[in-house]
Amino acid sequence: MALALAAKGSGDASILVLSAALAFLWLSYLALAPAAAGPSVSGAGFCVAAFALWIVGTNLFVSSSYTAIAQYHAAFLFGGYLYGRRTSPRLEMAYRTLLALGIALSAWGFWQVLAEGEPRAHGPLIAPATFAAVLNLVILPGAVLLAAGTRRPWLAAALGLVALAVVVSTSRGAWLALAGAGGCGLLLLHRAGRAIRWTKASAAASLLLVLIAGAWALSQMQRPTGSGGFTGGWEGFGSLQPRLELFRLAVGETRSTDLVSGAGYDTFYYALERGRGAVPTYAEGFTHFVHNDYLQTLYELGLPGLTALLLAIALPLARAWRRIPHLPATEQTTAIAALSTVSAMALQALVDFPFYIPICLLIFGAALGVLDATFDSASPARVRPPSFALARRVLSAAAGTLAAWVLITPAVAEAASLRGAERLRNSDGQGAAFWFEAARRIDPRDWRYHWYAGQFWMSQAETTTDPVQAALADAALVRAIEANPRQPRPLSTRIALHDRLRGLLKNPANGETMRAWAEQLVALAPTEAGVRAERDRIFKRFPPGDRK
Repeated sequence: MALALAAKGSGDASILVLSAALAFLWLSYLALAPAAAGPSVSGAGFCVAAFALWIVGTNLFVSSSYTAIAQYHAAFLFGGYLYGRRTSPRLEMAYRTLLALGIALSAWGFWQVLAEGEPRAHGPLIAPATFAAVLNLVILPGAVLLAAGTRRPWLAAALGLVALAVVVSTSRGAWLALAGAGGCGLLLLHRAGRAIRWTKASAAASLLLVLIAGAWALSQMQRPTGSGGFTGGWEGFGSLQPRLELFRLAVGETRSTDLVSGAGYDTFYYALERGRGAVPTYAEGFTHFVHNDYLQTLYELGLPGLTALLLAIALPLARAWRRIPHLPATEQTTAIAALSTVSAMALQALVDFPFYIPICLLIFGAALGVLDATFDSASPARVRPPSFALARRVLSAAAGTLAAWVLITPAVAEAASLRGAERLRNSDGQGAAFWFEAARRIDPRDWRYHWYAGQFWMSQAETTTDPVQAALADAALVRAIEANPRQPRPLSTRIALHDRLRGLLKNPANGETMRAWAEQLVALAPTEAGVRAERDRIFKRFPPGDRK
């Protein structure tokens, strides 16, 4: 359930769905017996925890554009790590569950292509690249098992099905990541001194290359004649130029950003809105991602965030390179399978955005946890003194309580907002007012709930011509702008309020202020549809020199 809901939440970004996924992950963690001796603190584990805390801390206390999704991404990464550490004795069960998810997602992708006529498989996820990134994380552990000599025909058949779905996604980044991670796995098997079935590995690789070539040729044949260029969507293969433009924009924006705290988590979208002139291939499209997670992490989380992420990847690889030759055979296979998963994420993050997808973060964190648990099991047990164990329990309880509060608050606010929208559809204005106001008080940092309330009160004021409701709308919109000054929508709504309902407001904005707001709106979203037209309309209605 945790995996299934994480996959769905990765597609629709629903806080409630992601909260349910985390709840099932926590229940799964509690259902597993802890290790006899407490786990040691590894460098990778410390970096995972530091990266998750940095995401949450900068989002809550530093960023001027708070987003509730930041806490959930951090929770999936660290929660997956904790689960991976504890699931080590039941790895076969855990992997079969992951494989079942991969088969279900593959079937969904085939149905989209064959029955619905979509050009690329993407399953419940928005982008084919993220769909393929998830499937890569399913394929690689099983592929390592087969390369290490495991004879399970059903596993080979299942992996072939999932690999075919990766081909149907036509994600070149995923293909390269799969090839690179597969090569990493073979190198580690060689480092471990394990016999590799090179004939079968070569045959499987050749078949995959043929399938990829066929998928590419078929996609080229299906493209409309003369459809050159990139339109901002996910179809087509003209993705190199847009990525290079996004990279240049991210580098330029980073130079003007605080390299310690960064611009704030998930704020690249606003940089793109302001700088579309530097990304002409996205003139009509949109994205929240640089398509290089390392550049985006540097821009949004600064050097500390990027350092923690890079160390979380590099330290396990370095540790494994040293220790794999000395591990027992079973632990070697487990470690190499986990490392192949980690390397697949690390490689695809160069051209896509898997570190911003909850289900990818969950599987990546679990792979790191499995790796640490594997190394712990091969080391002499270390029993902590009772005093340390007590302190650890106290700290864990305090951290768990704080984490629960940080995660539950946005979920309750979203539930209240959805309840308000449902009451509004049922023409229950009083009920809608209660729930919209409740949502923005439960999570006042989230601009969306102030904006929803402002829109509601504005519509009520238009219907009833009530000055009190117009004042409530203005107050809510002011709070929305304060909560996220980079977001153009609350400002656009406030301009409409002071334009259309001037007679109901006690102190409506004068002409000079209206023109200043219109200019600010254009600065925030210079290419958004209707923004420049709105600016021209405001300047016509409130011409320069008009101070009324």
